[in-house]
Amino acid sequence: MEVEYHSFEIDHVLPRKGVATDAAGKASRESSSSLWALSNIAIPLNYICIGLIITFPNAFIEYYPRQLGASDSQLSTIGVVRNLPWTFKVLYGVLADVFPIAGHRFKPYMVLGYAIASIFNLLLAQYADNMSVITFTTLLFFSMLGLIMVDVMADALLTYKAMAEPEGSRGHIQGTIYMLRFLTETVGYWGGSILSNRDSWGWGLSMGQCFGLLALLPVVTILPFLYFMDEPVVVTVLPFRGQMAMIWKMLCLRATWQPLSFIVLYHTLHTYNAAWGNFLQVRYAFNAFEYGSMAAVGSTVGFLGVFVYKRYLLDGGHWHFVYTFASVVIAIFSVANIVLVFRLNEPLGLPAYWFAMGDSAIMKFAYGVQYLPSAIMFTRVCPEGQEAVAYALLTGFSNLSGGFASTISNALLGIWPVQLEDMKAGEIDGIWKLTVVTSVIRLLALPFIPYLLPNSIEALDRLKQPHLASRVGGACAVAIYAFGFVWVVIVSFLAITSPCLQLVGDVIAEDLPPMEITPLSTIVPMSYVFDDVEHRTISGIIHLQYQVRRRQSCRRNLAKSSRVPLATTDAELREWHGAARGKVHSSEPDSSPIVVISPKYPPRRPQQQQQQHPLRLVICGPPAGGKGTQCERLVEKYGVVYLSTGDMLRAAIQ
Repeated sequence: MEVEYHSFEIDHVLPRKGVATDAAGKASRESSSSLWALSNIAIPLNYICIGLIITFPNAFIEYYPRQLGASDSQLSTIGVVRNLPWTFKVLYGVLADVFPIAGHRFKPYMVLGYAIASIFNLLLAQYADNMSVITFTTLLFFSMLGLIMVDVMADALLTYKAMAEPEGSRGHIQGTIYMLRFLTETVGYWGGSILSNRDSWGWGLSMGQCFGLLALLPVVTILPFLYFMDEPVVVTVLPFRGQMAMIWKMLCLRATWQPLSFIVLYHTLHTYNAAWGNFLQVRYAFNAFEYGSMAAVGSTVGFLGVFVYKRYLLDGGHWHFVYTFASVVIAIFSVANIVLVFRLNEPLGLPAYWFAMGDSAIMKFAYGVQYLPSAIMFTRVCPEGQEAVAYALLTGFSNLSGGFASTISNALLGIWPVQLEDMKAGEIDGIWKLTVVTSVIRLLALPFIPYLLPNSIEALDRLKQPHLASRVGGACAVAIYAFGFVWVVIVSFLAITSPCLQLVGDVIAEDLPPMEITPLSTIVPMSYVFDDVEHRTISGIIHLQYQVRRRQSCRRNLAKSSRVPLATTDAELREWHGAARGKVHSSEPDSSPIVVISPKYPPRRPQQQQQQHPLRLVICGPPAGGKGTQCERLVEKYGVVYLSTGDMLRAAIQ
């Protein structure tokens, strides 16, 4: 026996102009059943518009923060913060179900959502050339905030129609819409990738033009059709307390909390190597098109994954097989990324870009195959009349668990030296180790599949029996949602604004320059010109200074001397030795030049007598070369107070 829900009465569907009606004044069967009828076409158009707005700027979102020098955890957290409004879906659902406007639950909020998204996309367009990482992330967040309002209303309408499907065709409407969404995202990823590489190809869109177009897109594509869209008109609405009581009843069903617990566990354990994007840029110089096209190919095969499930697996469910297959495939091809770390692709003549693209495509196919089952699970337990808040709440669990995975991935960055400055200095051992660890973590959900996940719609429906309901299960679901929401919001904020924490990856947001390959004068104003050896030496020392300040800012003791290479390639080594000949003695002609620093901390004093000891930086140059002037500027900019002669520096190098 299934639990029945009634939250409010649906009076009728108001037919709009251009929709054929019968003698009773109701919309014809064709207009109500076809997604492409004038009364329904706004539903697929909403998904098309949402998909384009989310995916079209992806290449700029991937590449622009790297141009600003964003750290690994900041890059990862930008995506988390941009997607954070997905966790607010339940609040939008409450608006639709509890506070309809003139009897309409969806259309007014769709218009409001598009207006909010367009306003912040216009701000992104206007300030595209003058933004910090924090400003960029904040504007993306508020743009997505409006867009998710639209998505919640579209999902609620889709759920309303899916719940009315005949038993023999359950899931087909959702399958069609989600295939359309994946297809639209494919077009958005590819279009954005091709048009984003303007600096390299000489044609395309700037980031400002891209966001300007996205601000205008809803006005010309979807808003005219919203006028003709028919939706149920609400006559009476239960009070908010009554609505929440019915949501509580839904959460207590075993058909809800049991599969939901698996979904949360599964997505939380889907950790990833958050340093991988920066590794591809440092090691293989990936550009905006390559980052964007990888996402585009992933979306394309994700569409194929949804199609394969809808075509061959939908009728039988096969949820155990789907999630097992997805977990194993994603883990295997995730760990395969170590091929690029050790350059094993080069003897095979396989470019890094094509290997990374193929690797990403196969993982996205696995994601696509498992996408539709979770949507079907959530739809089957939604109370009638509460499609918006119920479906938004259930999908919000998936989004929050994805945020958990991201914060865990950021925290793992602190285990090995995998930060951007570490990779620029040639330290990449941590990359393959982190790849293996995150891939293994993905497999930890496999033992729970037989116990928590139903295998089909029929098995899920059997769990709806009232005697199987559990208040403890419902309470746990509420507690997880509340904790996850607070956790993701706080950690995402810290990762963007105060990234120097082990919790978010132990990254320093300091503005000191890393190892430079261009003359130092482009960074610090110079009163004289370095020769080759002096330029490389000072570049190395400033890079080392960056490392020391990073660790001290993070309250980590530098236990042993750090060795910073001044030459990382054979060509640089020859150039360095050629410039240093006659100036610097090296006991081994072919040895790599390095600078070694041993931190010296002052003796411990009582708290009231402790003083701030500034860090020291060695400045070298020819006699009367302007060292004092430069030192004054470094003092003003970086707090450097220590000056050494060239002879002292050359002695230190030995």
